[in-house]
Amino acid sequence: MKVIIIIFLLSLSTSLFAEVPVATEKQDKIRPSYPFPTFLSTGPYIWYENVKNKPIKGHTFRISTFSTEQSYEIFIEKVEFGNDGCCLEIIDFRQLILDKAFLQTHYPKNKGSHNFKLIRWLEPEVFEFQAFGGKYKLSQIGEQSPLLEEIEETEENIAQ
Repeated sequence: MKVIIIIFLLSLSTSLFAEVPVATEKQDKIRPSYPFPTFLSTGPYIWYENVKNKPIKGHTFRISTFSTEQSYEIFIEKVEFGNDGCCLEIIDFRQLILDKAFLQTHYPKNKGSHNFKLIRWLEPEVFEFQAFGGKYKLSQIGEQSPLLEEIEETEENIAQ
C-alpha cells in the first residue's frame, strides 16, 4: 500500500511541474499601432549575419497586453528590423490563449486575478511572468504552441 501511495505522489508531483502546450491564435490583421496597451515589453534582439559576418538585420519578440473590465488579452509579436535596427515591421502577431480557466485546470492551487506581470526575459524566446496567483515560464514563443510551466521561487532564479 505504501508503494502505491508513493507512486501516486511521485506522478502527481511530476505532472504539476510538467510543461503544458498553450494554444495561440494567429491574427489575420497585424495592428499598425496600439490604441492603449496595458503593457508592452521587447525581448532580446536576435541579429542575423550577412556575408561579411556583420549583423545588419534581425528580429525580436514582444509581449503586449490589453485589458478592460470584461477581458484580458495577451499577444506575442515577432518584429523584424532592418539595417542597424531601423524600420521595425511586425511579421507575426498571435494571441496567447491563456486565461483563468486554462491555468486553474493545469495549476489548480493558483487562484487570483489575472494581474499579468512580466518578471524577466530569460532568452529571446523565453520569459517568466506572474498571473492568476502563480509564477510561470513560457518558452518557445516563436512556435504555434509555446510551452508553459510553473516555476518555484529558488535562490537561483531570484538572483537572476
